[in-house]
Amino acid sequence: LLENVRGFYGSKMLASWYRCLSENGYTWKEFLLNPVQFGIPNTRTRYYMICERSNRFRQFSNTENDAHNNTMRTLPFQVIPPSTGNNTGTTAGVITDLSPLSQPPPTPLSLSHFVSKSLSKEELQRYLVPDEVLSQPWASQLSIVTPKDSITYCFTAAY
Repeated sequence: LLENVRGFYGSKMLASWYRCLSENGYTWKEFLLNPVQFGIPNTRTRYYMICERSNRFRQFSNTENDAHNNTMRTLPFQVIPPSTGNNTGTTAGVITDLSPLSQPPPTPLSLSHFVSKSLSKEELQRYLVPDEVLSQPWASQLSIVTPKDSITYCFTAAY
């Protein structure tokens, strides 16, 4: 299993990786997946590749261009949305059925389902972003979210 940033998809390094895999008898399947597809309120698409020394993924891993056309942007099976059974947090979505997807992905839950509601003011202080950080020129790119928000973004998108 390979996981990387979305920018790895289509890169020269990935082209080299395709060649290396092919020369060594591997086949692969690629995915561009986002936590929002699993009910997790974070928009950060990641690149995944499953590799195996077999012919199982041969139909997906022909040439570099064909592989790009076959990259999946959703999972071909059902996922249980994150659990909201308690107030202490949640568990990530899990695969339950390998049959084709018959319904849309779960709606992302609000952040309140993922953060502890029992933090004291002192405990909360350690999670606050200091003013000297917020006064930096790049800080305007940070998104401010509240427990009611159901979408967050990765602030490292520019690195």
